[in-house]
Amino acid sequence: MPYREKKIYSGAMLEIERVHCTHSGRVIGRKSRGLATGKAQEKINLKNAQLKLIRLMCENFTRGDLYITLTYEQLTDKATQKRQHEKFMRGLRALCKKRGGGDLRYICVREDRGVRPHYHLVCGKFGLDVEALAALWPYGRVSVGTLDGNPDYGWLARYLSKQESRGQNEKRWSQSRNLRKPYEAPPKILKRKSLARAPKAPKGYYVLSYYHNATAAGYEWQYMICIRLDRKQELPLDIQMQLEENGIWTAYQDAMAQSV
Repeated sequence: MPYREKKIYSGAMLEIERVHCTHSGRVIGRKSRGLATGKAQEKINLKNAQLKLIRLMCENFTRGDLYITLTYEQLTDKATQKRQHEKFMRGLRALCKKRGGGDLRYICVREDRGVRPHYHLVCGKFGLDVEALAALWPYGRVSVGTLDGNPDYGWLARYLSKQESRGQNEKRWSQSRNLRKPYEAPPKILKRKSLARAPKAPKGYYVLSYYHNATAAGYEWQYMICIRLDRKQELPLDIQMQLEENGIWTAYQDAMAQSV
């Protein structure tokens, strides 16, 4: 049986996945979609959502873009918080245009499980200062920092993992419509012997993580994360070492191992 190789480019990150497939390219060994969602499937869905978020982050944001935290001082009901947050976002979009930033690009995650309600917002850089931000958010504390260029973005995915329990129609995050989508190259069909060796990192990339394992049904799979060399070189040395030693990518290994 052949194998399918898929490559996904998300900014400085490249994912290479090889899975068992038919000659037509259809993947073998995946569960069909069902109406009921068990605990195991919920975990897989969460990890897939984390990967989707990381791809969006890597594709649309880089070093120097803004990381904002908005925290409530007084506890209010969820409907009021929603209206206040929507008002804040309207003001932030207007401020971005006024200061030459154009249409605001952002991803926002809300967190309230076991902590005081707050928002984590990542957006494209523009001339924003703390005073202007505080004027838009009179409901509590505000802080603003910048992304360090770390291509992992696992910290935001870990915030998602704290919020596993959500309403039926509640999204895990909100985002602007002008975000670029990661590019998925047309898949290639490979022969079985191709899995005898690991995929090669393309020129200009280094390998962050590599896995070679089998699903519960016994089908082999390979998965590799590569990062563009120019992004690695701009990071502090301690962060470079951290990226090479660990990351959040073991989540993908767990998800693949549970698939059938």
